Parts: sequence; structure tokens; C-alpha cells
Amino acid sequence: MSRPGQWLKPSVSTGSSALKTIELATDVVAGLRRCPCRAGMPDVAGVVYLAIGIVVASTHGYLVAWNIPGNILEGLAAIVLWPLVAFFAVDLHTLIA
Repeated sequence: MSRPGQWLKPSVSTGSSALKTIELATDVVAGLRRCPCRAGMPDVAGVVYLAIGIVVASTHGYLVAWNIPGNILEGLAAIVLWPLVAFFAVDLHTLIA
């Protein structure tokens, strides 16, 4: 039986063709889940989401005075929840403080 993550390598066992097809399909599914070419690389959509969050948080005044724990929490929440801040005008200053 082949290892998960191998790319389209047919089985070398002498079993039936149906078993070989199942093993090949299992390898394809496992390969799609764990692509070795992207190991450790962040998702592009996640990086873009966080970049937009940093811009929105800085323009709305959440990235100032990081020496107070409440401000750090507000800043991180504003970065992660930037759609609420940008589109719905949620004021995290009053919610967290």
C-alpha cells in the first residue's frame, strides 16, 4: 500500500485493478489535502485579510499606545474584526474598554 501524500504513483502490488484504482484515488485525495509544495507557506487570502485589517485598524485609531494591555487587545481585535469596523462602524473602544 502506498503512503498518503504520494502523487499519482500506482501501486506495485499484484492485486486486482479495482484495488489499484482505490489506492490511486486515495493517493490523489491525500495529496490534495497535504501538498508538499506549500508546506509552511501562509495562505494568500489570509495574508491579504490581515494586511487589510492592519490598514483599517491604523486608520481608525486602534494601533496607538501599545503599552496598555487594553489597547493591545483593541488593536488585535480591530485587525481580526476589520469588516465590522470598516463596514458597520463598530466602535471597539467602547466594547473592550
